[in-house]
Amino acid sequence: MTAWNYIFGTVPKEYAKEYHETKLGTNLKRTLGFSIYIIGLQILLNILNAIKPDSESYSESVVKYIVLSMVLLCVGIIYLILSILIQKKVIQNRLIVNSVPYSLLYLYVIIQMIFLYFNLHSDNGYNSYIIAIIITAFFMVTSPFESIMVILVSFVAAIAMSLDGKERFTEFVMNTDVWANVLIITALCCYMSVIIHQMYLNNFMYGVKLRESNEKLQDTARTDSLTGVWNRRGFYNILDQGKDKKEVESNAFVILMCDVDFFKRYNDRNGHLEGDACLMKVAQTLKATLEEYGGEICRYGGEEFLGYYETEDVENITDIAEKCRENIEARNMMGKRTEEDQDGGPITISIGVAAVYKGEVIDIDELIKTADGALYKAKEQGRNQVVFEG
Repeated sequence: MTAWNYIFGTVPKEYAKEYHETKLGTNLKRTLGFSIYIIGLQILLNILNAIKPDSESYSESVVKYIVLSMVLLCVGIIYLILSILIQKKVIQNRLIVNSVPYSLLYLYVIIQMIFLYFNLHSDNGYNSYIIAIIITAFFMVTSPFESIMVILVSFVAAIAMSLDGKERFTEFVMNTDVWANVLIITALCCYMSVIIHQMYLNNFMYGVKLRESNEKLQDTARTDSLTGVWNRRGFYNILDQGKDKKEVESNAFVILMCDVDFFKRYNDRNGHLEGDACLMKVAQTLKATLEEYGGEICRYGGEEFLGYYETEDVENITDIAEKCRENIEARNMMGKRTEEDQDGGPITISIGVAAVYKGEVIDIDELIKTADGALYKAKEQGRNQVVFEG
């Protein structure tokens, strides 16, 4: 990111939409607070004006002030209602939602500039302008370009009002303290709008990076480091969130327990590196096969793998499990498993399958227990086969 882009509010393209939504959410909350501030302030000012000793004599300027104050009060009430309706999702139109924070800011600045026009001859005439640009710089989260443009336009308008007529021109030029302070505050607000936006942008990016780091840590904690598939913790997390204790929606929900045949012998005769490579290939083959049917696989422990899938074909409920077994054998991973087995043979797996059917409640622990029993039978019956226990 270049320094220019950094100053004027550019975020990396992949985060632009999220940043816009985050900024919009922040501004909507601030609009709610800003509306309450406007309402409270105008009510307080009108009460103070009403109890002044000379409140009975209303000059033209005082009447104008009261009218503008009431307009600002109405604006505050309208935007308070809009903010509440948007937060409660009664209003969801994107155009309205996006325009509410900025339109309130611009209306407030315009009304404050009108206040300025009526109060130029008073000692505190520039207070309205100063309040307007401070709100612009500090309150709403806008890009520096937007806030600086609003401040500069307000500044030019304030100068134009000050130079309107010979009397005002002379008063403005001679009163160096006033316009020097105005220049300083204007420059400071422009600078602070950049700083505040950089802080907001930094906080956003820090939050994004922290979230991504946490997601990576969670993935690492839920993934088997050797094979790259889910570990038992990650797999149970998926099942607990989406399957366990819930009714089956498809025709059948199937759990399969897989074990690599004679793996201990293979590992002892070929070495641990070859054993690890074998497990990685088995895991990735099972993962690719089950994901094709919307299933998942995990390394349950050692050379055992646990998976699930859903099927509409109840009559051929073990077909996907059988395909897993066939795909492992078809990879033709050769390696001797005994002293006599000089030529070696293909790596195979035995699979135990258990299922529950549509409308039944899934009990993961019970299904795993049943599938484990079926796996034991597959081993007893000669391995390299699928045994189903319904």
